[in-house]
Amino acid sequence: MDIPDQSENRLYREWLANPMLRALLDVVREGVLIVDRDMHVLFANRTAREIFIFPAQQWPRLIDITRNKEIYHCFTSALTEKTVF
Repeated sequence: MDIPDQSENRLYREWLANPMLRALLDVVREGVLIVDRDMHVLFANRTAREIFIFPAQQWPRLIDITRNKEIYHCFTSALTEKTVF
């Protein structure tokens, strides 16, 4: 699975606007975060919102919700290497 280019953020936001998909991701027991290349969180499911503290802004940066270096490293590695963990 390839990581989208910055120009595809709009497509991901439209895809995540699908109410059925959002409902499905919200009942998953694992935390799901989707970030763009600028490390802005595009989506966080219910579990992720319970784990991390989210500021009031609409698209917080990953660094704003976690200070865990391992989590941040996994995301940056995935974006750099275009792989999925």
